[in-house]
Amino acid sequence: MPKPIDVFISCARKDEAALIELETHLALLQRQGFIQTWHDRQIEAGTAWEAEIRERLEAAQVILLLVSADFIASPSCWDVEMERAMARHAAGAARVIPILVRACDWRDSAFGGLSALPDNERPIQSWGDRDEVRRLQACRATRSDRSRVLSACSAGARGRSPSRTG
Repeated sequence: MPKPIDVFISCARKDEAALIELETHLALLQRQGFIQTWHDRQIEAGTAWEAEIRERLEAAQVILLLVSADFIASPSCWDVEMERAMARHAAGAARVIPILVRACDWRDSAFGGLSALPDNERPIQSWGDRDEVRRLQACRATRSDRSRVLSACSAGARGRSPSRTG
């Protein structure tokens, strides 16, 4: 079995409930060994947190941005995590996927040109059945893109630009 895809999740503190729900829906993919997720709530006491975040961002093949007004307002999410994520995305070293958690003005942001989840770009908070939308986004963000992400990451590791589709 191939090595699991490293997934970095960037999330504002006020959206921690959305993070927990997303992790629940990603659990099967983790159990199957397809992905391993990481977010800053997993930093252990006594760890140099800035270095740990940098290291995990650099290792991630997929970076999920849980987008809300609080995410945009957060200096850590915006100035550190999102900035580096977008640089790695532009270089073909990682794939950034914005996930719209709560309604906010995100279209003119650095990631505004990326296709966001859910597919209709309707924030998760506005859905009646959040489990259904989380299941759909989790599958789309990871399982359906698995071969493309692995191919892109392999090409990037060999120093070539991955082909860009979709």
